[in-house]
Amino acid sequence: MENSQNAPLIQATLETLLRFLNWIPLGYVCETKLISTLIYK
Repeated sequence: MENSQNAPLIQATLETLLRFLNWIPLGYVCETKLISTLIYK
């Protein structure tokens, strides 16, 4: 996702992440590069 310039692909990825976010352990969300990748993309 970091190198993608394809807007529909990024949108679909974020929509999918939103649907599954409550199943992802909070520690993983906070301790990995997930948040910074989303913020700076």
